[in-house]
Amino acid sequence: MSGYPLIFIFMIALLPSCIQKPVQAQHPKLDEIVDKGVLLYVDSLGKLDNAALSAHYKDYYEGISKKLHEFPPDRDTPSHALLALRFGIILNFGGVYDSSIRYTQDALSYFELHPYYVKQLLICYGLLGLTLNNTREHHFKANYYATKAASICLLPGMDTVLKTGRRCQCLYVAAETNMLCQQKEQALRFAEHAYALIAPQKDSSFSHYMRSVSVLAGAYIEIRQYDSARKYLTIAQNYADARELDTYQDDVKELKMKYFLAVGKYDSSLKYLSLIRPPDSEPGYLFYKYCYQVRLYTLLHRPAQAARSLALAERLIKGRTDDDESVNFHRNKARYLSLYGDRNAAEKSLLQYDSISREFYRKDRLKMFLSIESEYDLADKQKNLERLYETNKKTTENIRQKNKLLLISVLGILVLALVILSLLLLTRQRKLVTAGQLIRSQRDKILLEQRLFRTQMEPHFIFSTLSSMQNLVRNHENGKAILYLNQFARLLRTSLENSQADYVPATEEIEALRDYLSLQAIRFDDRFDYALNTYAGLDDDEIKIPPMLLQPFVERAIYQGMKDLAYKGMISIDINMAGPGLHCVIMDNGADLAHGTDDGYSSTAIHIATKRLEMISKELNAPASFTVSGRPDNKSGTVVTLIIPYRY
Repeated sequence: MSGYPLIFIFMIALLPSCIQKPVQAQHPKLDEIVDKGVLLYVDSLGKLDNAALSAHYKDYYEGISKKLHEFPPDRDTPSHALLALRFGIILNFGGVYDSSIRYTQDALSYFELHPYYVKQLLICYGLLGLTLNNTREHHFKANYYATKAASICLLPGMDTVLKTGRRCQCLYVAAETNMLCQQKEQALRFAEHAYALIAPQKDSSFSHYMRSVSVLAGAYIEIRQYDSARKYLTIAQNYADARELDTYQDDVKELKMKYFLAVGKYDSSLKYLSLIRPPDSEPGYLFYKYCYQVRLYTLLHRPAQAARSLALAERLIKGRTDDDESVNFHRNKARYLSLYGDRNAAEKSLLQYDSISREFYRKDRLKMFLSIESEYDLADKQKNLERLYETNKKTTENIRQKNKLLLISVLGILVLALVILSLLLLTRQRKLVTAGQLIRSQRDKILLEQRLFRTQMEPHFIFSTLSSMQNLVRNHENGKAILYLNQFARLLRTSLENSQADYVPATEEIEALRDYLSLQAIRFDDRFDYALNTYAGLDDDEIKIPPMLLQPFVERAIYQGMKDLAYKGMISIDINMAGPGLHCVIMDNGADLAHGTDDGYSSTAIHIATKRLEMISKELNAPASFTVSGRPDNKSGTVVTLIIPYRY
């Protein structure tokens, strides 16, 4: 019972935790749902530098292709998405832009559905913006993805999601794409953020720092803030000179060429154009250079040099498919011919320039409209995803709230049930204690009553027995008197020893009963015979029974059954094992006491013995009974049947 209050206290202690404010839904970490082998493989690829990637590009290409086949999206979507993203990065490094875009969009379709994986979502947007920008064909679409990536980079706490260099790259790529799409103010904003982000780490991130400074200077040139442009051009030049970064010198020279062209210093612009070394990896750079020379020589009024550069550019224009390059060439050609060529050639060139520019801007506008439509589709898709996510979040929260209410209700019911159960058990225990006390008091009362009657019986019996022995001695029946005396002494000793015991060995009780019958037979001058029969295994069973239970019934058979008989009486006692009790039958051939009356003494003694039987039955949880009937052969006499429980 002592455990129930503790349970009650424990349940009460749980209640405050059940009514706390609901916590936000926790999403599984990506490394918990991605295959461990894939995770280790992707991490190992992420640690490669450009030199190692270049040296083993083919091996990595084949390895990741094989992995993608092992983890298709229908079997393991998170692992497939992570592999596809890494494959897109490797393909972009190898210049395979179309495949890079396809695999990156494949990864993006998963991470847009799970926007809480911010790092992977940011890398997808940034990679798509960078790759599409490199193709020089999808400026508006590139700008959409690059702007998404840059916007995420500007969110609070992103310094813990992506390294500074990667975030800086997303910002200056977004600045470049916005500039191409004529979003100059936004381009400047992203360029300023990129520079501010990387400036504290300029000593360790050379490439990102130089790129961010260059983009920022170019943005100021485009919006005609020439003082700011000159400031950052100087910063870029000094940084490249101090660290002997020859790779970036041409970028600075090109920016200076554009700066001096914009401010009208054409000689300085031409000077820096001539200092730029044409990169081997870009064969179209000579065409780009000749077109700028035509423009600058024309502005400097040097027709001969302009004509020579125009002729060189015309040779290279054949086979060029870039519409932007074609428009730039024909614009410079028309400008030159309108100043220094014949009228017909100038008109023809202007018409050709107008036709090509119209077609170019038509295509550009079409691309812009398609990109805007795609942006709206993507934005609508994103809104639907966000709406679905919010709906799912609200549904999850509602379910959580209902579960908490259900839990609180169940706990309340359990607490109430425990309180009621505790009260019931306390009440029952008190009743049991009271009942036990009552039973013990009744038992003690019965034992005291029996002991009292035993003390009342013993003087009468002792006096009668001593009188019988006196008669035997007076009649010189010394042998019989000695036997009588021995039996009497044994019975008296047994009675004294058992008077304080609740249970005694059955063999001792039966032996005492035998002595009692023998003494009574001598006392009554052999007016009755007796027979005491027990089952064969009694001595081996070592069972114990309450003392003095049989004696009152035997005593009644002698004193009332054998009284005033005209013939010799007979008392037989049969004791047998009957399950959990002893089956005792006391039968005599005297008066029929089943329908007669008892004297006061015998009636009280038997009443006490009956109560003792009831008490012993409850104590040992075993059946006990007492019945009185006539003889089964219809002769005179009485049969007493007792079932006495025993213990070991």
